[in-house]
Amino acid sequence: MVKRRLLALPVLLLAFIAFPAFADTWGSDYDGASSFEIDSVEDLQAFANIVNNDKKDFSGKTVTLTADLNLSGVEWKAIGSITKSSAWDSATPTAFKGTFDGGKHTISNLTAAGSNLSTGAGLFGQVEGVIKDVNLENVSITAYKYGGGVAGELKENGSISGCTVSGTVTYFTFTTNGTKAGTSLGGIVGSASDNASISQCINNTLVKSAGDGAGGIVGAATDQVSISGCMNNGAIAGTSKVGGIVGSAKCEAVSECSNTGSVAGNQSIGGIAGEATSAVKNCDNSGAISGLSDELLTELGNKLALTGQLSGGIVGSLAGGDIENCQNSGTVSGDWNIGGIAGKAAQSSAIKSCTNTGNITGSPQSSGENGALGDNIGGIAGSNLGTVEKCTNDGAITGEVGVGGIVGNHNDTDATTTDASVSGCISRGSVKGAQNVGAIVGSNSILTTGTENPADDPTPSGSTGNVQNNFWPESLGTNAVGGGAGSSSDTDPQEQIKNNSAYDETGKLTTPITNSEGETITTISAALEEVLGGSENVPETLKATYSFNANGHGTAPTGKTVTIGTQIVLPSMENDGYFTFLGWSDGTTTYAAGTTVGIMKDTTFTAQWRDDTPPYTGKYSYEVFTSVGDNGSLTVDRYATEGDKVTIEVAPDEAYLLDELVVIA
Repeated sequence: MVKRRLLALPVLLLAFIAFPAFADTWGSDYDGASSFEIDSVEDLQAFANIVNNDKKDFSGKTVTLTADLNLSGVEWKAIGSITKSSAWDSATPTAFKGTFDGGKHTISNLTAAGSNLSTGAGLFGQVEGVIKDVNLENVSITAYKYGGGVAGELKENGSISGCTVSGTVTYFTFTTNGTKAGTSLGGIVGSASDNASISQCINNTLVKSAGDGAGGIVGAATDQVSISGCMNNGAIAGTSKVGGIVGSAKCEAVSECSNTGSVAGNQSIGGIAGEATSAVKNCDNSGAISGLSDELLTELGNKLALTGQLSGGIVGSLAGGDIENCQNSGTVSGDWNIGGIAGKAAQSSAIKSCTNTGNITGSPQSSGENGALGDNIGGIAGSNLGTVEKCTNDGAITGEVGVGGIVGNHNDTDATTTDASVSGCISRGSVKGAQNVGAIVGSNSILTTGTENPADDPTPSGSTGNVQNNFWPESLGTNAVGGGAGSSSDTDPQEQIKNNSAYDETGKLTTPITNSEGETITTISAALEEVLGGSENVPETLKATYSFNANGHGTAPTGKTVTIGTQIVLPSMENDGYFTFLGWSDGTTTYAAGTTVGIMKDTTFTAQWRDDTPPYTGKYSYEVFTSVGDNGSLTVDRYATEGDKVTIEVAPDEAYLLDELVVIA
């Protein structure tokens, strides 16, 4: 009996040891737990399996990544995705609805190969929850539709924040015939909708799409989506609706975002958004915006008659939204409708308080090429049917027909009424073209059809576009409007074109304007402060700082930052011992004290002095000081050497005689 008991003990122990192995299976406590930790590739795979196969969405639960993971060699299937059996399969994936906290850890070498039968490609497929603080390094994602480094789709109030991605996100190629397809591809998210939000994310991936919608952060955004505080550094290329931040922005707002990566496409290409009906505010672009290169055209196909059409430093096609307080410093080039801020702005759109410093170039025409090549090129908008106000252009603008410092082609509509206007703008960049070239607007109110050259058969539109209160340097040598209403050839000037003026090198307007009170304004500084609503609203690019350098003698006067063109009176300085103050030099010209000068750029005025120290003769030298009463003047040699005679000239005023002359040695 004893032997039987001893033999039975190992069996009981073995059973005891095997039981905890089942309890440790990741996610086995799903129903009772609210938080989970992932510290291995196996845990991450188990997480994906629970969502994809067990159909558990983690709603109300938090999953935290506690270690860096390397997915090299792993065939990844996105969390919240399925692969359909056929194109007619109606199955839908289980969206992740919990919170995934990356803990600022890195998942590297994720490879996801999507297809026309898969739903969403990325670390996650479909997300309706929260993803935050995860870094994805060296991803390789292929998607037919909805592909992004972090998620293929973001929906239903879902949010992604604090994420960084590097690698490639690219289109799907059918193995049967080599056809390329890729719609809504983004460095962070492929498609965002239904009140979702993306914030504080950085993309460093190369994104290439062979369909609509390619963006550094989001491929396409709709339905009250907000995108804020994001940055793209990756190169973005696609056929249509291609943006440094978002390809297609039919959403609530894109704000506080910046792009440094190159953006290239056939149509609707922008440094921030390729196409937008949303508000785009406080964004900046420094990346180069262009049509597709020959190499990319061959790779992506779908070449249009024109490439790079509707290209803008901020938005390619502004189809109803507003762009406000945005800056572009990147070069923008393409075939047609090219602008420093927007390629084309629709009738209900507005561009406000924006600045362009990048060079804007339309493709040059040559024999046999499309007649619209290089047309509608502007420092702010290539074409405008909406409102452009309080904008500044400092970039060089080059095109063929309809080339303007602010707008290339303005108000080309047959509507009998329109609110199209360009007002309160200043352009200081060079403007060059073959026809209809203006300092502010190239072609105004010239109606054309299709891609016809407006110079071939210009037809007056049903209304005249407003061009008012705009300014440019006289050195540009052109009028406010190059062709059409308000141009030099317009024999019937309209009320809608007024108060536009060049200004000279001192800041004086060549054609004084009148403000709303009927007062005449003669300087560019006063004009800008009038139309912009005060000096506090003048942007820094239109301000200059003047300062004074005492040049070793006395105390320099205080300088100031002012609106360009501000007229100041140069102050005087006291003589310093034997040094006599002569005036001020700006490095080119010397001015006497009391001269009025216009401040057009940052300027330092350096005091000019004459050294009147008498030569040494072995005798004492003396400085003669004078004090003169009222009603006369006294002239005397200022310096004298011991033994010299000093001549004093006294000149009483008319009707006065010298009463007393006192000399004190």
